[in-house]
Amino acid sequence: MRGIVVLRQAAELTRDEASRYSRHLIIQDLGVVGQKRLKNARVLVIGAGGLGSPTLLYLAAAGVGTIGVVEFDVVDESNLQRQIIHGQSDIGRSKAQSARDSILELNPLVTVRLHEMRLEPENAVELFGQYDLIIDGTDNFATRYLVNDAAVLAHKPYVWGSIYRFAGQVSVFWEDAPDGLGLNYRAHILEMGHDLPDHPAVFSKFAIALVGARDDIWLPPESDAVDWEAELGVVIEVTVIAA
Repeated sequence: MRGIVVLRQAAELTRDEASRYSRHLIIQDLGVVGQKRLKNARVLVIGAGGLGSPTLLYLAAAGVGTIGVVEFDVVDESNLQRQIIHGQSDIGRSKAQSARDSILELNPLVTVRLHEMRLEPENAVELFGQYDLIIDGTDNFATRYLVNDAAVLAHKPYVWGSIYRFAGQVSVFWEDAPDGLGLNYRAHILEMGHDLPDHPAVFSKFAIALVGARDDIWLPPESDAVDWEAELGVVIEVTVIAA
């Protein structure tokens, strides 16, 4: 059902799970029911770098039952001062595999799915459909817009975080949120008008199924009379995602 995310409870918690999550079970607003829902939850994290590392570890520690990792890079020594899911012995290894090993060392009771590939328009929507929540830990504009579009098409809520020097931001976007509260990242940026980011943003065209079918999605008009890249100060990238 669109507009509401209700995670079904797992049938039961094992003795080992009840012991491991015992501090959660005594929290009034979480308890056994909440922990069973965490056990049944499927969360996809894009990137196992500076943002993805602590995210993955905390999801695993909390008992999220299925954790997906999208990552194609390898561990470099320069990563280690901030990408805490990796260690010295992981240098040169796949970040996805290194992250999986750290997650399972922390909590062997969860399942880790690896997606060792670049997130692309051709694979994003189908991949997102396999999960309940998407977390974007890449902190770059091109991926952020791709994640936004794919999440809208897959009807999934998503979270993104961003860090600049000593400042950080985190937001939740969900097009299908109930009570008319739905919002996606693209619409939010456009509502800001002249407050568009200083960095070149990437505006990807929505899927064929959405283009022309909705009046709340802004797309640069296809006109030779206006240089929209110069006018908006952004990079316009045409990306068609098959619905």
